[in-house]
Amino acid sequence: MFDVIARNKVARTIVVIFAAACSRFAVMAWLGDRELGNDIRSFRVVAETLLAGKSVFDLPHFVYTYPPVWMYAAKLLRSIGDTYGVSFTLLIKLPQVFADCLVSALVVFAVARRTEKLNAPMLAGLLYALNPLSIYVAAGIGQIDPLVMGLVLVAMLLAEGGRLRGYLVGGLVLGIAISLKTFPILLAPWLVWRAWTAFPRRWVAGGVAGFCILPWALALLPFLLNGETTALTRTVEFMFLQSGSGGLAQQRGLLSALAFVGIPIRGLNAGTESFALALGVVGPALAWVMDQYRLLLISKILFVTIYLVMFWFLRNGPLLKVCLLTFVILFSVIGGFFGYYLLWPLPFAVVLRDKGVVPYSLLAFVLNVWADPWVNLLFWVFCVGWSVLLVRGLLAEQRSAVEPHRAI
Repeated sequence: MFDVIARNKVARTIVVIFAAACSRFAVMAWLGDRELGNDIRSFRVVAETLLAGKSVFDLPHFVYTYPPVWMYAAKLLRSIGDTYGVSFTLLIKLPQVFADCLVSALVVFAVARRTEKLNAPMLAGLLYALNPLSIYVAAGIGQIDPLVMGLVLVAMLLAEGGRLRGYLVGGLVLGIAISLKTFPILLAPWLVWRAWTAFPRRWVAGGVAGFCILPWALALLPFLLNGETTALTRTVEFMFLQSGSGGLAQQRGLLSALAFVGIPIRGLNAGTESFALALGVVGPALAWVMDQYRLLLISKILFVTIYLVMFWFLRNGPLLKVCLLTFVILFSVIGGFFGYYLLWPLPFAVVLRDKGVVPYSLLAFVLNVWADPWVNLLFWVFCVGWSVLLVRGLLAEQRSAVEPHRAI
């Protein structure tokens, strides 16, 4: 029976979508109006503020860090809920659930193009559809990352086709993702460079780059014309994981792992830092540097440096693989991050059928529901090891591609 369904393109896609929808709706039904974390509460504040005719950027005790697109969706969903008496907690999760169903179907389609194994597409789709990490982020927390990553995956699959229209439309789709949350801008250079290598004309690369920014710019335009520059400064300020400080508070990331093994970091293990100062192990200058927020900034600078080096040496690597590597290295280097960020590499890893996807999914899920220092340390060690394996694999692929040309 399984083999019959797996061979039928329509049937396997329907089964995967059904599995994704049922698993998420089951979790939503079990939770009811209970909220895991503060994300839905924040969306509710945003919706109520807009319905009251006020600006979310003027709230004194609330910092809205997203581009000004999702807040209108939250407002619309709150209006629908008030009109028909439906829970906002339920409605705000629906776009994420639908996005996850789309991603599950895209996984089936993408894997079918990469392999002739009949069972592989359906198994890969189910791996995402029933993945505890994706279920938790979409149906548990209710964050919009599944929706954003669905758009990102569509953009990269369009570009993989190698057609001019695919690059241009892919750039626009990636731009829509950036207009919801700014982190996908990390993948824009890969897409623009790939468009340039395929069609070495300035207008092509410029067009793709422009489409990547256009939706975000259009969303900001009404605020800028109205003189409300906070919408721009907030999204730029928080573009590069400024909210990583929240990850520090939740004990997720490199700095929490270092503090756990005894590195004296002010704000994370003040007792160890004072003890190290008393012994003279850490001088005043080093103690000034060993502050959690200064180290968080240093970790971001380090990531940008590694990213630029990686881009130079691996710029011609397979598009999905370099996207996966970007996020895995991010979690290996950045000082702190929120748990739902860990969804970002998952679609790429599943489509590529990377061997690291299963242990990564389990560790990332556990780190979301139980941010124990041991779990965080184990997750960080795994990401470092996975990054090394991915880099070695990409370099080996590049060498094997160059050797035939040298022989000729």
